[in-house]
Amino acid sequence: MGEILKYKFDLNDKPGWLKIRKELAGQGRLGGSDIGAAVGDNPYKSPYALWCEMVGLYEPEDISDKEAIKQGMMFEAAVAERFAKESGIGVEEVPYIYTNSDAPHLFATPDRLCIDGESGLECKTAKEIVMKKFPRGDFPQQYFDQCCCYLKVTERKRWYIAILIYGVAFNIYMMTTIKEEADRFNYLKAKVDGGEILTPEESAEWQKQNWLVAAYYVDKEALDAVELAAANFIQRVNEGKNGNMDVWPIEEIDGSESTADALFH
Repeated sequence: MGEILKYKFDLNDKPGWLKIRKELAGQGRLGGSDIGAAVGDNPYKSPYALWCEMVGLYEPEDISDKEAIKQGMMFEAAVAERFAKESGIGVEEVPYIYTNSDAPHLFATPDRLCIDGESGLECKTAKEIVMKKFPRGDFPQQYFDQCCCYLKVTERKRWYIAILIYGVAFNIYMMTTIKEEADRFNYLKAKVDGGEILTPEESAEWQKQNWLVAAYYVDKEALDAVELAAANFIQRVNEGKNGNMDVWPIEEIDGSESTADALFH
C-alpha cells in the first residue's frame, strides 16, 4: 500500500478546488477526467490538445457556463441520492483531493465515497443519443479510465458508476478489484437473462444486487497500466516544457475539433 495524502478544500469553493487541481497538475499528475484524454479515449479532448494545455501552449475554453456542464453539476447530488436509494449503500461528499505515493502521476477527485469504506461512486449524466452508442448496456471508455484512476489512487476495492440518462434510464455499473465478486454477479445475471430458475439462495442473493446493470473485474495490471500511461504522457509534457516540440510527430496529431482548437487558437 502506498501513502495516501488528502488535500482539503471547501466544498463551496470551486476556485479553491481548481487551484489544488492546477497545483497537482503542475507537479506532473493527471486527474481522473484527464486520463481518458491522455490515452485517446475522450471524444471531446485529444491527447495533443491536453498536451498543449499542460505545456502552456494553449488555454482551453472555459466550459463551466455551458448548459450541459451546468446540468451535470446540478444533477450530481440527485444521481448520488438515487444511487444510495437503489443500492442501499450510503455515500458522502468528501472535501478532499487524493494522491498516492504508488501512483505518482495521478490524483483523484471522487464525486462521492461510500460509507462502507471500501467503495466509491462516480456520478454521470448523459443524453440518450450518446448511450445508444453502447447497445450492450456498457458505457464510454473514458468513464472506465477515470474509475481505474480513482481505484489506483484511493486503493478502494470497487467503484460504482451511476449514469442518469435524461428521461430514459438510470444505470449503475460496478468495477471491482475482487474477481469472485464480478464472476458471481455475472453468473447470476446470465441465469436470470437466460430464463433459468434460481435456487432460493441464489434468488435471495440476486435481490440484493439486481440494481446493477453490469459488473466488471479490474485486475492489478489494468490499474498499473493507468499509472504507466500517465507517466508516459507526463514525460512528453516535461519534454515539451523543455522546448522539445518534436515530441508529437505529425502522424500522431489527429484531426479532431479539440486538436484544431489547440493548433489554431
